[in-house]
Amino acid sequence: GFLAIQLISWWSLPKLKLLQPQNGDTYGEKVTFKGVTDRDATVIVGGQQVIVDQNGQFTLDLVFGAGTHSVIVETKNRQGKTLLLERTFTVSK
Repeated sequence: GFLAIQLISWWSLPKLKLLQPQNGDTYGEKVTFKGVTDRDATVIVGGQQVIVDQNGQFTLDLVFGAGTHSVIVETKNRQGKTLLLERTFTVSK
C-alpha cells in the first residue's frame, strides 16, 4: 500500500486550484492571484515566482494597464511535473 501511494505521488501532476482571478471577470488595475497547490510545489504567475505557505496557499498582487490580459499560472512539484493554467480577464480603470 505504501509503495503504491509513493508511486502515484511520483507520477501525478501537482494540484493547482486558482481561486482568483476568474476567467472573463473585470478588475481594477491591481489584480490578486490567489490559489492552493501542493505545499512543496513552486508557483510562477506571469513569470514571477510566488511564495507558497505551509498549507499550500499563495497570493500575489499584480498591477495591469487597462485592457484584456492573459496570464499563465504554473506549478511544478519536486519531481519536475508541471501544470499550467491560463486566466484571461479585463482591467478597467
